[in-house]
Amino acid sequence: MEQRPRPDWEDRLQKLARQFPYPPTPDLTHRIPRRWAAPTGRRRWAWALGILALLLGILLVSPVRASLLEFLQLGGVRIRFLPVTSTSMPAPIPSPTLIGTFPAPISTASPERAGLDLKGETTLEAAQAHVPFRIRLPTYPPNLGRPDWVFLQDWGGPVVILVWRDPARPDRARLALFQIGPGAFVEKFAPQVLTATTVHGRPALWAEGPYLMQTRSGRWELMRLVEGHVLLWTEGEITYRLETITGMEEAVRIAESLSP
Repeated sequence: MEQRPRPDWEDRLQKLARQFPYPPTPDLTHRIPRRWAAPTGRRRWAWALGILALLLGILLVSPVRASLLEFLQLGGVRIRFLPVTSTSMPAPIPSPTLIGTFPAPISTASPERAGLDLKGETTLEAAQAHVPFRIRLPTYPPNLGRPDWVFLQDWGGPVVILVWRDPARPDRARLALFQIGPGAFVEKFAPQVLTATTVHGRPALWAEGPYLMQTRSGRWELMRLVEGHVLLWTEGEITYRLETITGMEEAVRIAESLSP
């Protein structure tokens, strides 16, 4: 199997680690009980989360992040720590190559979704027929039901966007779940909030701010569908991005409720 090249930030961290003057430590192996000799899977994830939290704390200090690394990547989402400029905007994502022809949009702009200027409106069934992975729906909150709007876009790979309306404001979204398939890629710029958390015990990120999305005109623009925060996590080859008006604990509960 071909080995993927390591990201630049990983090489920089290893270089900094080699230069750090560690004090000498005694041999403590004979003092460690046998049951602690081999870390369990849960303990490994706890260590990984601790390291991620420390790294995020360092990166939110502007002078440090400028000298340490330019971005952090979780699955198909790359978070850049430098402010967005005209030169830093990525080139348009290429046309579909892996998933064939997308289904035609089922309608044009309507008053009910006037605030959702997104390309690729379709149905849940049509979207499922055109992606190589199972589209999963939250089972929490119990009364959430099926999404009110479904979009299918190509970001270098298939991306399904599920949107639920706000009952109190039918013209506004309260929940948006992105399911980012293999090969798809999206960037986020200069987040003001970035917190380490977990979904099913594995590292996840709690962030704030817009992402690049494709509008009905075909243009790529920085936007967000929900005026709130974003939870990012991965399961297998799929990256999940949940926009929600809830707090972090409630967002994690929604994420962990996805159907099998």
